[in-house]
Amino acid sequence: MANKELLLTILVMLIVGISIAVAVTTFGELNNESNKDAIRQEMLLGATQAQSYFAKPVILGGGGGSFASISYEDLGIDTTGFNGFYFILTRGTESFTISAVTRDRKDTISATVTKSGLTWN
Repeated sequence: MANKELLLTILVMLIVGISIAVAVTTFGELNNESNKDAIRQEMLLGATQAQSYFAKPVILGGGGGSFASISYEDLGIDTTGFNGFYFILTRGTESFTISAVTRDRKDTISATVTKSGLTWN
């Protein structure tokens, strides 16, 4: 009888161990997806700020119809924010490209911002 109880105990411990491993993996994946969603949200807010910057005259601190001189301050984005690290890759008259690297440095998210919207790259 002791062998059956020992075998049952080992089986239960094995099942619990596998369940814990799956839970930890799932939590890690959800945390990473949450981080990417937060980065996308910050980039969307930055794009909104950029569109305001584009429309505002230069004398009032805007771009005067251009994104050529846009900065992180104009976007309201901290380059080393809690969610990731942000970079303005290209600046042009009609558009600019912004990119972000996640906290764990495993994923990169990029978008092109124009006066009429944002396109994920």
